[in-house]
Amino acid sequence: MAELHRTQFRDLAPCIVVNEEGAEILHLGERELTDNGPGRQRVKFGATGAIGAREGKVSVWIKYADGRPGGFDPHKRIEDMEAEGIEAAFLYPSLGLFLGAIENPELAAAICRAYNRWLADYCKPHPKRLYGIAMLPLQAVELAVQELRFPVRELGFRGGFVRPNPYNGRVLDSPEYTPLWREAQELDVAIGIHSGAESGQPTLAMDRFEGNRRAVRHCVAHTFEMGAAAIDFLGSEWAFSNRAVDGWPDGSIGWIVTSMTRA
Repeated sequence: MAELHRTQFRDLAPCIVVNEEGAEILHLGERELTDNGPGRQRVKFGATGAIGAREGKVSVWIKYADGRPGGFDPHKRIEDMEAEGIEAAFLYPSLGLFLGAIENPELAAAICRAYNRWLADYCKPHPKRLYGIAMLPLQAVELAVQELRFPVRELGFRGGFVRPNPYNGRVLDSPEYTPLWREAQELDVAIGIHSGAESGQPTLAMDRFEGNRRAVRHCVAHTFEMGAAAIDFLGSEWAFSNRAVDGWPDGSIGWIVTSMTRA
């Protein structure tokens, strides 16, 4: 599969371009990967490295290479972890959270393979402190199963992740995804359900918050989809008894009370 990916997509070179606003935007070939749709604000590539922006110390308009070096230098990340008293970290992506919007399964799988190889190299200098979580192409379950096997068996990863949003029209409790949950159980690893900002995938209630209401849209993208994904799995044989689906990072838990009291 890896050789197929290299051949089929060799003309798609990822690159960073500066748009009309002066922000760095990520492209793959001719396609912009960080465009959330007509009238929506682009995701600034540099903003993903702008640690400290909330405190006003750093601008979200910086270039990515000028951001916190721990994002691409594992030794610098260990320094950051030491400063925060963090012993070990399971690593999820930033811009990788937006790649679920890619519809082409083979392209999605090729990107996941490239990212997972890079992440393995990133973690290698500190194997007891940095743990990779594989990005999975849920656009096609057979490719997601292959991409879970590869980093777990070959790269030493401890699990994989998907977004809570529908992939190509399928929600997470779709029977078509059973082979992935079964594979996770057989490999004795967990699948994390990782939310994020609006990704270009279908997102609950986005039609209610058009325009530039960024804070509201961000909160809705996290909370509504994580709650919906949890409800998808309620009653599923894979939810909590088999460890296949075992993590809900970056989603908070405020939705649990409302969901349970109205169940």
